[in-house]
Amino acid sequence: MGKPFVLFLTIGQKNDIMITMMTKMDLVLTSREGKMDWKETMRSVVKETELALYQYPIWKMSIENQKEWETILPSITPQYKEKTSLAYSEYQSSTERCVIEKNMKEIKTHQIENSLSLLTEWERNYIEEKYFNPRHPSDYEVCEEIGISRATVTRLKVPALLKVAAALNIPYAEECLTQYYMKKMA
Repeated sequence: MGKPFVLFLTIGQKNDIMITMMTKMDLVLTSREGKMDWKETMRSVVKETELALYQYPIWKMSIENQKEWETILPSITPQYKEKTSLAYSEYQSSTERCVIEKNMKEIKTHQIENSLSLLTEWERNYIEEKYFNPRHPSDYEVCEEIGISRATVTRLKVPALLKVAAALNIPYAEECLTQYYMKKMA
């Protein structure tokens, strides 16, 4: 993958959108005759969303366990040695890193819970059964469990994941969702 680039393209006949490739993203964005590889980008957005959804139950349990420890042992405060240096401008304290990590988990779980409100009942049931179930059932098992056909899951899975991705502010999710619906309308 080359250096970051800025690509201007028109999505359909409606509007111009500026797309900027971010170097820290693991998205595979390639240029084919000046156009984004939407299929590969969409696949990457969906994978990142699935990863967040699979991690949700773990984050949720981690937050609950941490709150339980805080109620049992409220007076115990660990002491950490701070590493300071003129060369670093970020937080070096392990206490600060721990608090930041805890807050990020809380924010992510809250965002996932809010994103589920955007979904239809079938989409929400599918996501909860597929990603929040510790068994990690296959799509076939999820279909049997919630009583919908495999064709319905195939039709609803990608747009549901893209809606969640857009709500989680995953880069390129909104563009992928727009591209998905424009293809369906064509």
